[in-house]
Amino acid sequence: MYTPAPGYKWNAVLVILRAGDEILLLKRKKQPNQDLFVPPGGKVEPYERPRDAAARECEEETGFRPPVLHFLGVISESSPTQYNWSTFVYWADSERFAPPPLDEGELAWIRIAEAYPLPAPVTAKPLYEALEAGRKLVLEVEYDEQLTPLRMRDELSETQFIGES
Repeated sequence: MYTPAPGYKWNAVLVILRAGDEILLLKRKKQPNQDLFVPPGGKVEPYERPRDAAARECEEETGFRPPVLHFLGVISESSPTQYNWSTFVYWADSERFAPPPLDEGELAWIRIAEAYPLPAPVTAKPLYEALEAGRKLVLEVEYDEQLTPLRMRDELSETQFIGES
């Protein structure tokens, strides 16, 4: 197995499936993001394009392969630990379907308005806001050694969510 250099950024994808005013979220059983609500997603495989990884991960986790994926943005997370990610975020329209059981946790359709207060990564609220507003975002997040967010900024809108620029 490959052991990355300290600070190596892993590439990942998230897919927000939307059915009307609901989105499909996974309450994770495992780290990272244990007990938090997150969109389906996973790592980008070697030589795989992020869009292809998003379609694959969505199908693996939900049983649904979106015919059209829309790019929502990128999240760059940096820390002095091994938690360093570049995540490509997509969204897709979907019919509401019964989510399959997963080893990673439980999938559920949740109204977007009800998703905001759920336990979730610090990046969730800006993602939901961008999705609802129909705009893209590039989130830069910096954490300390305990993975407490120090700064979070949308580079496109220049909105500072946490800390100072």
